Amino acid sequence: MLDYVLDWRSVFAEFFRVLRPGGCFVFSVSHPAFEFFYFKTENYFATEKVGTEWKGFGETRAIVPSIRRPLEEVLNPLIENGFRIDRILEPKVTTELAETDPKHFEELSKRPCFLCIRSFKD
Repeated sequence: MLDYVLDWRSVFAEFFRVLRPGGCFVFSVSHPAFEFFYFKTENYFATEKVGTEWKGFGETRAIVPSIRRPLEEVLNPLIENGFRIDRILEPKVTTELAETDPKHFEELSKRPCFLCIRSFKD
């Protein structure tokens, strides 16, 4: 759901407030590099509203808005609110995708799609 929220600083502040000391906050979002290429934006460093056309609902299609942001706007709100970043993962596609969807396998095996972050409240 974070891809649809503009202000992460206040959201992360609340997560930090309610999390016990030693607690873990894990989340995944669309990778900023993937979104930069996917949306063909002119300014990687901008935080901006974008939209994706969702298909696959019969004839119905929907434009779903989200917020695209650079990596610093993913990590800094965590740090500024007191979280300690413990691990960052950029998941890679599995070989099964090569069998079912070779085109997307080729694209996603060379470019990150998601970003997973594990952080702690000390």
